[in-house]
Amino acid sequence: MHEWALAEAVIATVEKLRGENGGRPVQAVRLRFGELQAIGMEAFRAGLTAGLQGLPYGLDVFQFREEPAAFRCRACGQRWPLSEAPG
Repeated sequence: MHEWALAEAVIATVEKLRGENGGRPVQAVRLRFGELQAIGMEAFRAGLTAGLQGLPYGLDVFQFREEPAAFRCRACGQRWPLSEAPG
């Protein structure tokens, strides 16, 4: 499951930053996922939950946001969402 590997990488990054900041408490971790990334959020949250065991913060500090896919024509600059993509 790549979601668990991603969760481990996120936790490692948070821990690295926490260490660089003198171990200050984690107040919020904001994560944005692109619509085309195909992340199974249940599996990702399960990976986070498992990886956070023993750490002084929990899943409650994580904020999740999905970014819709958008496209832009190089010629004219027009933009459109994936739901309106031709094809």
